[in-house]
Amino acid sequence: MSRGVDSSVLRLVHYTPAGVASYQAMDAGRSALEALSRVVPRLLTPKTYTARIMAADTEKLPGVEALLFGLAEAREVHIVGGSWLAQQMRDLLRAGRIPGWNLHELPETTTPVFALFPLLPAVTVTALEKCPFATVEEVAAAPDEGLRELHRLGAKGVAAIREACAHPAVREFTGRPAVFPDLADAPPPFGDRMNVAHQIRYQGFLDGLLHRSLPQAAVDTIIRSIDGEPLPSADPLVLMLLETAGATDLLAYYANTHGPAAAETSAPGRNPEKPALPA
Repeated sequence: MSRGVDSSVLRLVHYTPAGVASYQAMDAGRSALEALSRVVPRLLTPKTYTARIMAADTEKLPGVEALLFGLAEAREVHIVGGSWLAQQMRDLLRAGRIPGWNLHELPETTTPVFALFPLLPAVTVTALEKCPFATVEEVAAAPDEGLRELHRLGAKGVAAIREACAHPAVREFTGRPAVFPDLADAPPPFGDRMNVAHQIRYQGFLDGLLHRSLPQAAVDTIIRSIDGEPLPSADPLVLMLLETAGATDLLAYYANTHGPAAAETSAPGRNPEKPALPA
């Protein structure tokens, strides 16, 4: 299976409490738009604050996940996660594709979520690590009721998170604005038919395709072909260097335009030398 997600095989499920004691997997469709259309109205259900959307087959499509928090009074959705699915959902909400709902926007500057960890109990850190939080800003924007739904954090855990988010030491990690192209200002053509990585890589080509008078069947074939292309594997060395440097914006951009990092291998009996970090 290619790392580019083919819409003909993609199947999404969602886990939404909806007032029940435990999560139950339910069909979320085959696209980000369909998943949002199915799930967002459920966030108006009493005592429902979160929804987790992911690929039904997590072994073939690891990391395809988005965590949603419903801010019902403001009619906003706070989306957590750095996957192409989460980014595409943000773009759809910004573009007004879910009538009556908006994206809850975050500050432009970002602070890596690991800045919170030294200030939190181990059990709370574990709970956060089980979620796709990438930044402190994502955590801070989540409502208390939604955080309490995550792995049984409880009131004490939520209070500890709020205190850690406000701690002055956390701001030392704050970085520059994310470098993702703002796909919302000019919604990408065919954006609901391919993942964000391909939208970014083929932005100019897709703009041109949109304005050419090709038969619809030809356009559909081209889009399916592009969306089925395998993404280049992320280089573990690049991921490590960006993470070590605290360049969370570049790390997110790189991770979202590449497939999962290939497993590192070495010849039997040899220990590969670790590369030195740049000065």
